[in-house]
Amino acid sequence: ENSIDAVDSLIERHLGREKSALNDARDRIQSASQPTKLEIPRDEMPNLDLVSEGFLDRLESRLLRHQDELFSLHEEMEIISDKIDGAEPNELVEMADRMLEIERKLSRISRLNAGEALLPRKKPTRPYESESIEEFTPDGEWDIDESAITAEDLLGEQKAVLRPLVILQPVISEEE
Repeated sequence: ENSIDAVDSLIERHLGREKSALNDARDRIQSASQPTKLEIPRDEMPNLDLVSEGFLDRLESRLLRHQDELFSLHEEMEIISDKIDGAEPNELVEMADRMLEIERKLSRISRLNAGEALLPRKKPTRPYESESIEEFTPDGEWDIDESAITAEDLLGEQKAVLRPLVILQPVISEEE
């Protein structure tokens, strides 16, 4: 320890400001020789099931069992992506609904344990029937050329509003 003190005093005299940088380097070297958090022995044993051959076999069988379904979902997603460019708005809504169903199936597959099968999901029935929309045909001419319409036509005629204005005039009296 005397040699460390001698080195520190020499460094203090000759290098002054650089002492803190050297101290930091010394601390890093000393901390590197200590075991890391992962290297410190723990009381509990790691889950051996995760690293066992049985776990890997079960994982492989699970993937193989759902492989056909995963391929069909992948194919359906590719079909949707091909159709999306020229789709009408109602088709886009249907595609979005189908993508949500695919997402739900994928999340259900990811939550399955080994040996479990994917059961078909039943859609809930709606408690109501959608009412039909009544048609409305306006009276008069309704097949109008849109190029002949101006903004003033759409706004209608503006009625002029008369507001009376009171003007005060000074009265000149004879006394002034």
